[in-house]
This record gives sequence, C-alpha cells and structure tokens, in this order.
Amino acid sequence: MSVLSSFESIRFYIENQFNNVVNQQFNGNHTLTVFFLLLVANFGVYWSFGLLFLGFDLLSTKLKRYKINSNHKNLQLSTTKLITVIKGVVFNQLITFGLICSVLYIRNVYLKFESQKKIPSFGRFLLEFIVHFLLQETLFYFVHRVMHKKWFYMKFHKIHHEWSTPNAI
Repeated sequence: MSVLSSFESIRFYIENQFNNVVNQQFNGNHTLTVFFLLLVANFGVYWSFGLLFLGFDLLSTKLKRYKINSNHKNLQLSTTKLITVIKGVVFNQLITFGLICSVLYIRNVYLKFESQKKIPSFGRFLLEFIVHFLLQETLFYFVHRVMHKKWFYMKFHKIHHEWSTPNAI
C-alpha cells in the first residue's frame, strides 16, 4: 500500500467522522460546526501550551534556573496581574474569533461561497496551511505595529507592556 493511498484512507475516515459530527451534533449545519471547531482549536491549542508553561513557572522552582532572562529568574508572578492578563487574552481571542467568523460568514453568504464538505488532498492542505500561516503572521506584524501608535497604545496595548515577568500567557 503506497503512502498516498494510506493518506486517502485516513482522509476518507476523517471525512466520514466529520460528517457524522455535523449531522448528529449540529443538525447538518456545516458552517456552525466549522465555527465551533475553530473556536475549540483556537482556545485549545493556545491554552494547552500556555497553561503548561505557566504551570512550570508557578510550580517548579527547579526550572527557574533555566529561564533565559536572568533579570527575571527570581520574580514572582502576581496573581492579580495574571488574572488581568488572562481576562485580556480571552477577550482578545473572542474578539478575534468573532471577526474571523464574520468574515467567513460574509464569504459564505454574500459571495455565495459554498465550503466543500470534503477534506482537501494533502497537497492542497499544505498549500493552504502555508498561505494562511504567512497571511496570519503578516497581519499580526502590521496590527501589532498599529497597536504601538499613541492612541491604540494608551487605550488597548499598554497592559501588554506592563507585565514585568515573562510568561507563556
């Protein structure tokens, strides 16, 4: 069995499982399913790694010696600041998610874009992954630069620079 045919069998299996979830959990609403899975993926990946490394910071004194920035090796994370940052991150994630869903909704409804209900080939997936990654990084760079303009900085971004102890969140 070739690698390509193995990939095709896996793709077919995942596609069937996805269609089962769409039909059983979301009453056949493909768009709602995709939005829900995007939300779970966004929060799941970010918070899995963030909380893992935050746990290292909070619970392990032995790991503190491996901190890269020696000026911050002995600083403790302030619980109040940590809660403020967590609220800010969740707020930013929800706003970003809302914007992404709005763009996808406009694309689907107003531009008559029918999302495919089939999982793309590996080559197509790889191409789209690379393009989306480059777009996301480019947009993040420019949005972050805008956040350093005086008005945006004072209203929204300043809290990002008030944190004195580097951490994963």
